[in-house]
Amino acid sequence: MLFGTREIGEITEHAKKYGLSHLFLKLGAEGSMVWTQGELIEKPAEEVEMIADTVGAGDGFDAGAIYGLLNDWNSERILTFANKIGSMVVGVYGDNEGLPYMDEVLEKLGEKTLIER
Repeated sequence: MLFGTREIGEITEHAKKYGLSHLFLKLGAEGSMVWTQGELIEKPAEEVEMIADTVGAGDGFDAGAIYGLLNDWNSERILTFANKIGSMVVGVYGDNEGLPYMDEVLEKLGEKTLIER
């Protein structure tokens, strides 16, 4: 919508023209991609157990992408993290009720074990 096209090549040309360092493209059930430093990196969508409501998935993805950028993560890590958050949000009704805490995301990524007492 921003550039009036859905063609990836045209979108990345606009990104170059405007001097963007990163351009994230959300593809819903097909995953996501990021264009940065002349390279296009793609990640498939995360599998979900149940889709209750897709509202808020994009917001969750965006929050994950911004967090990754602020922490200077590499692009693949950012996409994995952002995709995981988006996939977690769709399992809950509402636009922000399903946004997970960091520990929950890390657990789903297999990077942390949560211990309940």
